Amino acid sequence: MVKNIGIRMIVCILALGGALYAQKAPSGIQEKLDAGQLTQAHQAVNQLLEKDRKNPELYYWKGYIELEMDKTQAARESFLAGIKIRGKYAFNHVGLARVLFREGKKDEAKAELELALRYDDGKTPDVRLAVASAYIEGGAYGDGKVVLYKLQSDFPKDPRAFILLGDYYWKTKANSLAIMQYEQAIQLDPTYVPAYVRLGQLMIEEQKYNEGIAKLNKAIEMDPNYADAYRYRGELYAKAQRFEQAKEDFRQYLELAQNDLKARDQYAAFLFMVDDYEGVIREYKALEEQGYTSWRMYRLMGYAYYELGQYEQAKASLERFFEEAEPYFYIADDYQYYGNTLLALKEYDKADTYFAKAIELDPDRASLYYDLARRFKDEKQYALEARYREKFMEYVDEPTSGNYLALGIAHYNAGDYEKAAEAFSESVSLAPGDANGYIWQARVSQKLDPDDESGNKVAAAEEAVKLLGQKLETEGELSKWELRQYINFCMLLTYHYYAPDEHGVGNCQAAKPYVEKITSLTEKYPDITSMEGYDFVQSLVDYCNQ
Repeated sequence: MVKNIGIRMIVCILALGGALYAQKAPSGIQEKLDAGQLTQAHQAVNQLLEKDRKNPELYYWKGYIELEMDKTQAARESFLAGIKIRGKYAFNHVGLARVLFREGKKDEAKAELELALRYDDGKTPDVRLAVASAYIEGGAYGDGKVVLYKLQSDFPKDPRAFILLGDYYWKTKANSLAIMQYEQAIQLDPTYVPAYVRLGQLMIEEQKYNEGIAKLNKAIEMDPNYADAYRYRGELYAKAQRFEQAKEDFRQYLELAQNDLKARDQYAAFLFMVDDYEGVIREYKALEEQGYTSWRMYRLMGYAYYELGQYEQAKASLERFFEEAEPYFYIADDYQYYGNTLLALKEYDKADTYFAKAIELDPDRASLYYDLARRFKDEKQYALEARYREKFMEYVDEPTSGNYLALGIAHYNAGDYEKAAEAFSESVSLAPGDANGYIWQARVSQKLDPDDESGNKVAAAEEAVKLLGQKLETEGELSKWELRQYINFCMLLTYHYYAPDEHGVGNCQAAKPYVEKITSLTEKYPDITSMEGYDFVQSLVDYCNQ
């Protein structure tokens, strides 16, 4: 089974931009990047910098690789060092903008990209490609689109502009337009591997698995050393439940990447996709022993520990994730997993804070409260069920009678009869023709006012009997539970209206309608005669008929 959650958007399939370069890296570095050897590529750049510390391009590639390794602060220092050496080298401004976007400083990021465009001589598309990519990565989609439209006009035969515009359409959920752009890139350059990779990924998202795999097969056929193609295909095989092929692709990916630490981080993410939680922990522990850490590692360790029921470890790992990752990287699953972890540790108020954060990022997540309510109902933890039914209803535009009825029943089962009564009252006001609201109103009135001094119990019981009787007449039968309530309330009203005076004489005439309702059903439902209270009803029939 593959996890179908938002984490895949970050660590797995939609890793857009990683293999599309606005410009080629220096010789010896580009090959390592293509092979997924980020650690070795970083070492190679540092070795070149030891020989040439005044080269702004090397600082750009150092920062670029550090961003790919999630070392945001190190990347900032590298880009700033490059800018200090040559302020008009545009790419370092692009790199710094990417850092600023991750820190949520959009205006500052855009200012850096404007500088990059100002320093671009316009002779090649490279700077503008990098600028557009940074805009799209940072969520400034409109700005990125403007740059790309102009690029396609100025350099109509460069496939990279079409790929980036496809990325823009993909991220803005215009998938059909994205496919058109990727296909156009392939028409311009049938040998351009990243176009096949992108198209393959998108086909899978469209659930066109065979077409998606075919595109990735083509990418690998054209460049057998293109490591990311194996990784993506492995992830996609996993999504298609073809696990053996997925494992083989990851073996090939790790081999090409020479077991690079970052590649092993990606492998651990794959293990999470296929529910190998112990494998996730094992892989990351091994990476830690080699001195490797990343915020992604702590995220997935937290997730895996939670799935294994090791909640204290999950809490520690997720707290480390929140400390080390920029908020730019937070997704709704992070908050939901942490909230679930806190819930398991009985830190209810704190858990609710994080559930609210998850819903803020993804409003569709409000259903998590409903799911929690159902779970606690099954576990017979009714106070918690009521808590999360109330939370869920905060996000419902117009709560229904059923919402209030379920909330009232949860409060009733938890022994909070005052709140139950309030909820049942709302339920009845929204659906006055539904017997269930009155049934529960009568039941909770019995708890709050056993002697029925208010008269609420009898009033609700009468309405319930009337509505259930109408249903019995029109539909010919009641559910087992409804029948029991109907008979019980008829008995209650029989007792109430018979009401013997101080001489022991009851009002047979007032009780008669309810007695008849009961006795008329004994032939169809003979079990009624064994219900508690039926003996009194029968004795009343005999007495009143004398």
